Amino acid sequence: FSYNTDDLATALLTAEELAYAKTTPNTLADNSATVGSANGVTSMGTTLGLEGAIQMQFVFKASGLTPANLEARISYTIDGTATTDTIDGSEFGVMSSYITVVYDKLAAKDLRTVVTVGIYDKATGNLLSPEVSYSAESFCCQKLAAADTANGTHAMCTAIMCYVDAAADYFG
Repeated sequence: FSYNTDDLATALLTAEELAYAKTTPNTLADNSATVGSANGVTSMGTTLGLEGAIQMQFVFKASGLTPANLEARISYTIDGTATTDTIDGSEFGVMSSYITVVYDKLAAKDLRTVVTVGIYDKATGNLLSPEVSYSAESFCCQKLAAADTANGTHAMCTAIMCYVDAAADYFG
């Protein structure tokens, strides 16, 4: 990752601030699941995107369906508060008959939260896909458990989960 070890970001931190540092993540669990059947839309997989934010990405196959007629409903619970967000099909990533739903609305401290996504017909409100549950924790747990994962991916997943755990410790 081309670290600049001559000018570390932590160089000016106080002892109190350094106490929040983590080098090993808390215990990880793979909370991913796919429930229900496909009614026109099939779940093809999940992954993380690392752009300006940590993004959960859900990939579906929607043969013969127009993304503009679809919507994704994303639900999760944080501190006892249930939230459901809707992403219009016009915001999906589209490649051939595949659609990608990207979700990046969770704060760093909440990235262990399991998010459940379903694809719905906007006109009828009918669920067209299985409901897929996933989290950044699930991604990292899977990658850290895989014997064939590249060392860079192991380091990245360890760093992501240390960041998430440190944020949760700091922000509560």
